[in-house]
Amino acid sequence: MRPLLILIALFFTVPALAADLAGSWAVRSHGRVVMLLTLAPSPGGWSGTLTYPAHFAIDAQLTTFTELSGARTQAIHGVTAAEGASLNFTLGAGKNADRLRFRLLSDGTARLRWQPFEADFVLDRAEPGETLIRFDPEAQYPLDRHWKTNAEMTALFEADQKAREDWDHADHAQVERDDRVRRARTRALLETGALESGADYYHAAFLLQHGAVPDDYLLAHALAMAAQARGYPAGWIAAATLDRYLQASGKAQIFGTQYRHEAGTTTQQPFAPGLIPDTLREALNLPAITPAGTP
Repeated sequence: MRPLLILIALFFTVPALAADLAGSWAVRSHGRVVMLLTLAPSPGGWSGTLTYPAHFAIDAQLTTFTELSGARTQAIHGVTAAEGASLNFTLGAGKNADRLRFRLLSDGTARLRWQPFEADFVLDRAEPGETLIRFDPEAQYPLDRHWKTNAEMTALFEADQKAREDWDHADHAQVERDDRVRRARTRALLETGALESGADYYHAAFLLQHGAVPDDYLLAHALAMAAQARGYPAGWIAAATLDRYLQASGKAQIFGTQYRHEAGTTTQQPFAPGLIPDTLREALNLPAITPAGTP
């Protein structure tokens, strides 16, 4: 009976493995494809290709590609299933063949260990039709990582936003008390290393920009920069937190994101609109300047 049980297990395991691993997988930089692995089950086991830059350099930490040019596609060979949802295969032939291992993780991402590199490339599923981007040999391409988003930080952000849904009728004193608690918890999460993803830093930036002192706004600005660095669009909150810090420090804002009500009118002052040209505003995904009081 034991051989029969083994055959039954293989019958159910191989199709499941194929369904999980088959398809196209991308290594990305800021969401753009810089390496593409395709895997397909076949009667003989597995087949596939790896498309990658024809020429590249990479730093010792395996975090940033430089000097990229061209594209090369090679077939993979000698594919064998390994422990867990993993495949081992080679690229090239003979003594010069490179050994690779592809592993599927429980979060739906994958890792590609490519000798002689001593670290893993992070991959996610590629959309149909995705291909490698056109490389600029002078540019740097930091490789995306898939950071876990902290559920508590997300809940704090959602509570912060919900408290402001009907601001005209909100109990502002209670919101301010709740804000202090949320900011304190956000700082604790930050200091203990519990925040990882771009979304985490984006959410934290919003909570800190509802602070009470210039340092709150400056920290919020740094958090927005971290969100942007980890691939989360944070142009507006980065600009708004810097504007808020400048005004709270007695200086003129430079992006024009802050509006105050004084004596029945709305003002952006103090404001130095000439410092940031429209081209830079566009690059930061900021709207055009609308003077206070203009529809």
